[in-house]
Amino acid sequence: MREIRNSEPYLPEDISIWQVIGQLSDALYVSSLFTGEIVCLNSACKAVTGFGRDELQSMGMDQVRQRIHPQDREQYMARIRALESEQESQTIQYRWQRKDGSYSWIQDSCSLLHDEQGRPQALVGTWRDISEQKATQQILQQASQRLERVIRFSLDGIEQVNVKTNTFDVISPSMERLTGFTREELLAMGPDGKAARVHPDHQQAYRDYMTRVIEQPDQVRPPLEYLWQKKDGEWRWFSDSQRAARDEEGNIRMVSVLRDVTDNKRAEEELRESEERLKNLNEVLEQRVRERTLRLRGMVLEMTRVEERERRRLSQLLHDHLQQLLAAARMQINMLQGQIQDKSHAQALEQVDNLLEESIAESRSLTAELSPPMLYSSGLAPALQWLAENMRQHYGLQVNLDIEDLGKQVSEEMRVGLFQAARELLFNVVKHAGVDRAGLSLHRPDGNVVQMQISDEGKGMDVSQAEQQDGHYGLFSIRERIEALDGSVEIDSAPGQGTRITLTAPLRLSETEQQPTAPPEKEEEAERKPVRVLLADDHDIVRQGLARLLEEEPDIELVAEANSGRAAVELAQSTHPDVVLMDVSMPDMDGVEATKQILAAQPDTWVIGLSMYEQDAMIAKMRQVGAGDYVAKGGDPAELIEAVRRGARRETRRPEPQP
Repeated sequence: MREIRNSEPYLPEDISIWQVIGQLSDALYVSSLFTGEIVCLNSACKAVTGFGRDELQSMGMDQVRQRIHPQDREQYMARIRALESEQESQTIQYRWQRKDGSYSWIQDSCSLLHDEQGRPQALVGTWRDISEQKATQQILQQASQRLERVIRFSLDGIEQVNVKTNTFDVISPSMERLTGFTREELLAMGPDGKAARVHPDHQQAYRDYMTRVIEQPDQVRPPLEYLWQKKDGEWRWFSDSQRAARDEEGNIRMVSVLRDVTDNKRAEEELRESEERLKNLNEVLEQRVRERTLRLRGMVLEMTRVEERERRRLSQLLHDHLQQLLAAARMQINMLQGQIQDKSHAQALEQVDNLLEESIAESRSLTAELSPPMLYSSGLAPALQWLAENMRQHYGLQVNLDIEDLGKQVSEEMRVGLFQAARELLFNVVKHAGVDRAGLSLHRPDGNVVQMQISDEGKGMDVSQAEQQDGHYGLFSIRERIEALDGSVEIDSAPGQGTRITLTAPLRLSETEQQPTAPPEKEEEAERKPVRVLLADDHDIVRQGLARLLEEEPDIELVAEANSGRAAVELAQSTHPDVVLMDVSMPDMDGVEATKQILAAQPDTWVIGLSMYEQDAMIAKMRQVGAGDYVAKGGDPAELIEAVRRGARRETRRPEPQP
């Protein structure tokens, strides 16, 4: 620098200034306008450009300019020419190739140095590395672009208020949809005008919320919900999330995100109404349960009778129902046998058919286990003997009997109650006692009382805990039934000491108790008329099997059978059935057209579609013409019977026929 000062008379004489220049973080350069030489450089040039001072001076200004990025070089030269013509300082930003080949952003602030006559002699300037600044600007620009996209495409309304000027800085396009006002109308309205459209009931809460947001900027709060009046006068629920922050100048700017939650509010209101209705319904149901409980406690004895009647009836129904299931399966097998030519497949089907036949025979034996006939024909002692043998055969429990044959001295109610109790208690021995032996005694200790005891030497139990966990042992149910028969139950047991349960009951009930009364439900059933059913199916085997199912039900009357859709229409006109079982696929007139004609003439008739497949396109057509239900032929016959009963009760809503 001393050489430069000595060779260039216009350079400053104060050496301390050059010392300061040498400490600058910006690279300082001076180049001659006449030779293009770089006559002065400070030490910062190495950090800024990647080249040392000697390397840059040997390059000269022309070569230095060649390292400017090609896309930025023309702009740079234009600014230098403007500097020479206008002689005003220039600040130029460009990419410059460092020594390692990478580019960095340089900010070049330059001006001309003049001699005493005012003639330009040299170009003096500073180079500053602004790469980090440029990267930051790029990140900010990208963030700004993303924010603009969010604002532009957000379904929620976004607005920004300058608190100082009380004006909107930002209004997102979605605000027009939410409010019904255009952007220009909202700008003219201003924050105060917008606040004035808040519902009067919510005005105070809205203003208090805004005050807290402004007084405590940067604090996150839950949104405020309020009613706001749109341009068309409609009131809508808004969820408003507001947050305030200070900008770089210290001014508070408040951002608000608005969401229309009217549909949510309506759903919440409907939910509250539903919960209220449910609450009221629960109260009604609880009251009915209390009333029914009182009735049931007074009808325990009748329930015991009903239970046994139901056992006997269930025995018959189970037999018939199971047979019908198996019969329906055999019907399907028979249909397949007629279609299959392969002998091996035919033999397999024949084996299945034989198994079904054996199953039908086996089902008959189930009735004896459910309700042994000897209990009614021979008395309690033979029934208990049968029970002991049954427990040995099926469960490996050896029951030692000590029973007195009382014949029919014990009333039927007592026989049934004691037999059921004995069976359940022996099952408890099998499940819980952990032994393979039990004792069963039956005696008449005095003239009017019968006493039965079941005992084992097994694990025993905590009696109080066992009765609390009644679902585990069934003791509560047994006690209730025996006490309903004016009897008693005594349990003697402890963990590890076995169990002895003694049941004591009178031989017969009093005359008043022996008078059976029909339950209200049975009386109602007696008053019901059977459901009149018309069955339409072109497959004879299937139709006959379905007919047998229907004829087994006491509350269903099969009034006619049709083997075609046309016949079904004619029979419906003459028999006026309550329910029509309609096959959807028939030759001369399919089930869709037949259903349409039947319902046109008799709109009160209930039509149930039948198909071999659960996903049949014809089913959709059946519903379009007004069919109320659909059942698959190969499904559970019980579902078909229940569908007929539902149709008679109209528990399923029938679709309106479509043209």
